[in-house]
Amino acid sequence: MTVFSVIILLSWLFLVAYWIISARGAKKMVHRVGPRRYLGILLIAACAIIFHSYDGHVFPRVPWVGALGAGLAVSGIAFAVWARRCLGKNWSPVPSIQENHELVTSGPYRFVRHPIYTGVIVALIGSALVSNLLWLIICAAFALTFAWRVHVEDSLMAKLFPQAYPAYRARTKALIPFVW
Repeated sequence: MTVFSVIILLSWLFLVAYWIISARGAKKMVHRVGPRRYLGILLIAACAIIFHSYDGHVFPRVPWVGALGAGLAVSGIAFAVWARRCLGKNWSPVPSIQENHELVTSGPYRFVRHPIYTGVIVALIGSALVSNLLWLIICAAFALTFAWRVHVEDSLMAKLFPQAYPAYRARTKALIPFVW
């Protein structure tokens, strides 16, 4: 295992631990879409542990690619954690509405409406650069899941905040600043 692989593995484990600890004290859900499970983040952590030793590399094993991948993974996870902290007690593992739900538009939510998803995708791309083809497959699966969740969450927020959310949606892209 390279130093870059260790950095990525520790970053994913930090994210999982942070998610589990910070989930305590979240507001009570009054409406949700989908199962109430942490399977997505736990699946990523399991894959990180299992597939880090698989040697199906797609990208060259040179130091600058490893450094770029580790940097993307750490940056993506840091961005997702920042977004999770800004959500505070409004966070949920599934698209939902909580008691006294608040519309958060500060922090990373100034740049994209779904920064947790953006951060996780960036971290998955970084992991793929360092590790192997399986990370690209995992990234594609999560990107499809997140695209569905963006649609669902946008619909929920538009119903909950009929005046504020359409304006926020008009000025803020979903996942990629200035693009989509």
